[in-house]
Amino acid sequence: MPATYTFNDGIEAAKAQVGWTINEAVKSLSEEAAKQYIDLLVIVWRDLEQLKRPSRRKRKQPDQPPPRSP
Repeated sequence: MPATYTFNDGIEAAKAQVGWTINEAVKSLSEEAAKQYIDLLVIVWRDLEQLKRPSRRKRKQPDQPPPRSP
């Protein structure tokens, strides 16, 4: 059975890439450059988090049931 990936899975993968990039930046850049780069990546991380879509399973139930058809 093939794996099914959602939009949110893609967001999580992008966040993981941002985390890895932060680690590499700290290793290879000067302290000041690393701080600036990390600040930028934190903004990207937060933007990615805001893009996540609510889960379909957690959808709020309607206040009233739909009307019944005769």
